[in-house]
Formats: sequence, structure tokens, C-alpha cells
Amino acid sequence: MDTINGKPLSQFGATMLSGAYAELMTPAPLKSFLENKDRSKDGTDVLISNPRLDEKEVTLNFVIAGGSQTEYISRYNAFLAELYTGQVSLFVEDLNQTFRLLYLSVTKFGNYRLHACEIAVKFREPNPTNRSNL
Repeated sequence: MDTINGKPLSQFGATMLSGAYAELMTPAPLKSFLENKDRSKDGTDVLISNPRLDEKEVTLNFVIAGGSQTEYISRYNAFLAELYTGQVSLFVEDLNQTFRLLYLSVTKFGNYRLHACEIAVKFREPNPTNRSNL
């Protein structure tokens, strides 16, 4: 069961849409290498030893639904409250990994019926090596 901050996504009536796994599993870029453009030398010296991963941003699409308008609004507000804590631990059962993410913004909101919506949430993963298998 997928969770956000230890709470089942189903508690919020939320489901991750296709493409989420690809966003999460896309490898992080490397940090820039140290360079020295010494005026007394041709070209640039590049220190390539000890490469490190950089942070990365991911956008995950969720559907949030409820059996009634009241239940939907309640679940939607509870989901936003989890995002507004700032730091989100997202456990994805199929990947057997917990991703430690920082909430940045909602980039898309689409209301489909009186009691469901699609929401695209942008996160930053500050340290892609800080994942755990639970």
C-alpha cells in the first residue's frame, strides 16, 4: 500500500497516475564538476574525481476522489494539509522505496466531477541517495 507520511493514500482517496514511477525512478543528474579556467593554461582543467548526485524535481499526478462532495472536499483538504507540512515521505509499494521529498507547488488542477479531481504536485528531492527500502 502506498503511503504519504505514513498514512495510506487511500485515506485521502488519492491514487498516483501513470507516469509517477517514471518520474520517481528517472536518475538524478550529477553535480557540476570543479573547473579551473587558469589564464596561463590552454583550455579548462576539470576535476572529475568523486562525482556526486544533484537534487532533482519530480511532478506526480494524483486523482483524489470521494463518494460525495463532502467526502471529496474533506479528503482533498487533508491531502493538502500533508503537502503543507513541507517534507513528505512517499512510500511506493511497487518500487519498495521511500522517497523523501519537499513540496514545492501544485502545477495543475482539474476538477472532473463534483467529487473528484486530478492534481499535479511538484516536489524536490534534495538528496536522491536518501531513499530507503522498507
